[in-house]
Amino acid sequence: MLLVLCSLFGGCGGTPLPDADTPGVDPVAAASAYTRFSQAVAESKWADASQWSSAALIERPDDPDVLFMAAKVAYHNGDLPLSTELMLAACAVESYADDNHVQQTVVALLSRGRLYAGIELLENTTERRPEHHVFRRQLVDFYAMAERADLADPHRRVLVQQRKFDLKLLLDLAANGPRTLEEDSLQLLVDRNPEDLRPLLAKAKRHFDQRRDEAAVELLARIIARHVDFVPAHALAISTVARSGDFDAVMRLATQTPEDVDSDVRYWIALGDWAHDQMLDEVATRCYWEGTLRDADHSECWLKLQTSLQRLVEQRFTPELIAASSGIQTRARLLNRLDQQRREFLSAQADSQRLAIGIAQTLQQLGRLWECEAWAAMALTLTRDPIESAAEYRNSVVATLRRDMPWQVLQGHPELTLDFSHLALPAVERDASLKDHTTLVTSATEPSRHAQSTSQLKLIDQATERGVKFFGYTHEHLDQPGFMLHHTLGCGGGTLDYDLDGWSDVYFAAAGGTPRIADSKSNALFRNLGGVFRETTLLAGTGDTGFGQGVAVGDVNEDGFPDILVLNFGRNALYLNQGDGTFEEGTSRWLGTSTEAAWSTSGAIVDLNTDGLADLVYLNYCKGEQLTTHRCFAKQLDAAPSCSPMAFPADSDVFRIGDAAGYFQPQSEHIAAEPDIIGRGLGIVAGALDDDAGIDLLVANDMTNNHYWSTALVADADDRLRDFAMTRGLAGDARGAAQGSMGIAVGDVDRDGRFDLFVTNFADESNLLHRDRGHQLWVDDTNRFGLASSSFPLVAFGTQMVDFDNDGRLEIVVTNGHVQILSPSGVRADYEQPFQLYEQNAKGRFELVSPIMQGAYMNSLHVGRALWTVDADRDGMTDLFVTHQTEPVALLMNQSTAGRSWIEFQLVGTSSSRDAIGATVELRCGNDVWKKPLTSGDGYLCSNERLLRFGLRDSKPSNCSVTIRWPSGNVDSYDDLTPNMRWSIAESQGITMLDH
Repeated sequence: MLLVLCSLFGGCGGTPLPDADTPGVDPVAAASAYTRFSQAVAESKWADASQWSSAALIERPDDPDVLFMAAKVAYHNGDLPLSTELMLAACAVESYADDNHVQQTVVALLSRGRLYAGIELLENTTERRPEHHVFRRQLVDFYAMAERADLADPHRRVLVQQRKFDLKLLLDLAANGPRTLEEDSLQLLVDRNPEDLRPLLAKAKRHFDQRRDEAAVELLARIIARHVDFVPAHALAISTVARSGDFDAVMRLATQTPEDVDSDVRYWIALGDWAHDQMLDEVATRCYWEGTLRDADHSECWLKLQTSLQRLVEQRFTPELIAASSGIQTRARLLNRLDQQRREFLSAQADSQRLAIGIAQTLQQLGRLWECEAWAAMALTLTRDPIESAAEYRNSVVATLRRDMPWQVLQGHPELTLDFSHLALPAVERDASLKDHTTLVTSATEPSRHAQSTSQLKLIDQATERGVKFFGYTHEHLDQPGFMLHHTLGCGGGTLDYDLDGWSDVYFAAAGGTPRIADSKSNALFRNLGGVFRETTLLAGTGDTGFGQGVAVGDVNEDGFPDILVLNFGRNALYLNQGDGTFEEGTSRWLGTSTEAAWSTSGAIVDLNTDGLADLVYLNYCKGEQLTTHRCFAKQLDAAPSCSPMAFPADSDVFRIGDAAGYFQPQSEHIAAEPDIIGRGLGIVAGALDDDAGIDLLVANDMTNNHYWSTALVADADDRLRDFAMTRGLAGDARGAAQGSMGIAVGDVDRDGRFDLFVTNFADESNLLHRDRGHQLWVDDTNRFGLASSSFPLVAFGTQMVDFDNDGRLEIVVTNGHVQILSPSGVRADYEQPFQLYEQNAKGRFELVSPIMQGAYMNSLHVGRALWTVDADRDGMTDLFVTHQTEPVALLMNQSTAGRSWIEFQLVGTSSSRDAIGATVELRCGNDVWKKPLTSGDGYLCSNERLLRFGLRDSKPSNCSVTIRWPSGNVDSYDDLTPNMRWSIAESQGITMLDH
């Protein structure tokens, strides 16, 4: 300690202290250093005390009281660094035994911005005093502030095992996603201690969670330049670059990382992503497996390990790999379920005994028994949603615990004992000098930015001019606080040519009344007369007055005329087209006479079992008797905001099979297996979405896993549709985390012949572009295509992929608008939000061009909901219908720069169902190739026009040919097609040019 003190005071040279044993020296004078020092401190004579401080400390180097007095003196004399170091020395001398001294030192360190010194002090304290749960809990909070969950979780586990936990600690331990960040506190720490930038890691992680890769990389570069061996910053930097898709930069960065970065799971995920991109399945599997060794509860790592191993299984169909894949899939599924259960518990005001027990049961299945028991014990303190078996369940868990039981039980969890160490690792040769790392990191991602020049795209709202005067609101006063959850979804519609005159007509849903009671505003049908619409609702007999949500269009009775399925909150309605301009209400005959109380949203008319007859799929949202009566009050608001959907149970989706007698039989359990997690369905697309034969359905669920209904890759006795969203990368984001998903768009954005899927999400969750990589696998490539950060603050609903200017490249449109008019601070400013249009640049990345587009609609804000396609004036340019919450329907006419050619296809099934949903069309013109699927459902509450339109890039394309693969398996091909025309193709019967 004497050497430490000498270093603090600049050395111990100079005049020595008097020695009492020296002849001729007064003993009182010899002992006066400490005496005079303590007297000066007692009299608050800080300058005098400073003169004796060094001597007193050298006289009593191991006296913590003297050290703390010296610290006090230094503080009052303005030497804060010395004061803090003396306090740290005092704590070490007394082996961290004095609670007050430790706490005072922690406060002093934070006041100087020394977060990591405070962490080290608390680590030393808990190491010497492992039973001291107060300081351990404080250490957990510091690690959480620093975004160091990897170091916080071990201490959380100790607290659980010591039974010193509360609900917040349990929730944090079960967390698997972004956390709330106190950015002001972190910036204050850095302002106080500019030399230490490590606290900014949490801010960089926040940028990462918001998919602001450029901002994250820039900040991480600063941190690494200052702290070259700071492993978490390196790991997050390489993760960010990997997500951006610059995999050359990933390997460059890997050579610049410190060796102990391999302790971080994010490093291994980034290398696995690199290997996956390079199609190195063995290397990817090894990397993801290494990540699970670092963190057995990291759901993204398990999900990606499952994906890479699945590709190995396809190559080497061995029992060992199949067994390993099964265990990995189970763990990935359970971790995903745990995340959703936690979110549901929080949305239910964190006091549901039923939901808490559900979390405990999932933890038990994961082999985390200590945590399971803690949740079961916590459940007994909760009063809402009580269950009789709660106490009995908790006792059964306690009976299995032993003092020496590990945190993670290995027995019964073969996935935790897998050994893939024989698989190859990436060849990473590290540069020990770590030079120029900042430059490498900064240049690793291409900035995501808005277009800077004027776009040639132009959309103008001409609803009024073209006779479309309709406002399908869900409540009369959506511009005022106090509405309910069922008022938030909006109303949709669909395009159909109900009179077969070649001009697309439109049907709109309306609401505004009482759910389950037919007292809403009437739905409306508008006939297209040469580009101008006229309402024909009464003449056609399609004026349903249920609480309308979505519209599905299709030929349910295979007579050649499109019919209308209306999805309501209450009983759905089916209108059968009679072919004479009128419709017959066929709900009772086709759907049954029972009164349904379900809350249906979107639907699809599609032949699921390839028998040539149309079937129905429609989504249900939430259920419960209190859906329209329960109000969720916020303490900080005078008015009640609408409830979260998680406040109510999810409801199952419905599959109905059509028969030759004219009925849709309720066959859900025979057609589709029960999903692991029932979703709150909002958007649907049905068609041939992958490389395998058969109909696939993607369902966008709100705050629960999306579903991807398809058939198994390997045929088995159970030929039902099953949910493969988790295993095929479509359940949520890259981590597999569920989002507040709503809209879906389908298209081949990179023109590789595979169909990519774009899903819109809630605020604080970016929209997601799932790019089809083949082998029935999609990857979250949102950041790589520049589609992430601009959507993060918005609540996105309807979306479509459209080639507006017929240049052969797809644009993406999104309509946005919040669900709440209230925010925690009152009436929110972001209730109305911008309409977004993304255009691909020459590199294939998307740029947001809507802010620079002209037109009143594009330059104003809206509370948008459904969005679907139409060619209202038959000019070969795709137009859009958009519904809103606080304004009438918009008809956005496409007035983009013309001059490029196009071609349209209208398909008619013969062996296949007449609508031919599930057909794919491949078009070749010269060296250009495009591919599109014919789909039903088409996203959020809507149905697109039933045509496939291709922009041909050229003004004079040549040698155009088309190949159609029908749902029945038939294949037709035709050559020498004239562009700028609509072609009708009947399955195996020929092709006809239609007038346009």
